[in-house]
Amino acid sequence: MDGCVFLLYPCPVKKTWIFLFFLLNTATAQVTQSVTGEALPLLEFGAGVVSADVPDYPGAGHNTTHTVPFPAGLYRGDVLRADEDGGARARFLNTETLEINMSVGGSLPADSEDNPDRVGMPDLDTMLEFGPGLIIHFLRPSPSSKIKLSLNIPVRFAFSTDIKNWNDRGFVFNPLLYYIHEDFPIKRMIFFLGADTRFATRRMMDYFYTVAPQYSTAARPTYQAKSGYLESG
Repeated sequence: MDGCVFLLYPCPVKKTWIFLFFLLNTATAQVTQSVTGEALPLLEFGAGVVSADVPDYPGAGHNTTHTVPFPAGLYRGDVLRADEDGGARARFLNTETLEINMSVGGSLPADSEDNPDRVGMPDLDTMLEFGPGLIIHFLRPSPSSKIKLSLNIPVRFAFSTDIKNWNDRGFVFNPLLYYIHEDFPIKRMIFFLGADTRFATRRMMDYFYTVAPQYSTAARPTYQAKSGYLESG
């Protein structure tokens, strides 16, 4: 299959919009279905560009724009998946109404010197997350329908890394309600809309929000973060 796929993707992170453009030029045999009920290839790959205006950390008042070219791919295996529905994951149970999986996530690094609220504090490293999840499907595709409404409920272990060092950052609970409309507003375009809430354990809250005495200033007093609500988007 040759062609293009456009995704207009409002990311669950506040103030973040991601625009993806895939040039798909290779596909394998038809083995799975889209949200419209049409057959889709097992594998599609090509090239893509992602551009995102991302907060330096949850709730940050400063954003950093990242534009990165990358190899693009979709894989729709029975167990291993990387698709429009739930991202990269391994599915252990998949029925018409629910899916149990192991998924991954993460966030990009941030330079504290570029953020007025964190000048003089340590930089924030790349954050990686993995853990089990449950997806509940409320609306399923049919030959006459192009929409899906689902709730994704992952619980993930998080760690940060600058490659040399790897640090435990606790756990994240991140339920996401999302809506997918395929071929909208034009053919081969996928519209995704999601709303989520994030809760985190103390280690992650410490990493983002605790201000140790040596980093305190008149405008940034010492602060000890606690576990609990992280953000909504």
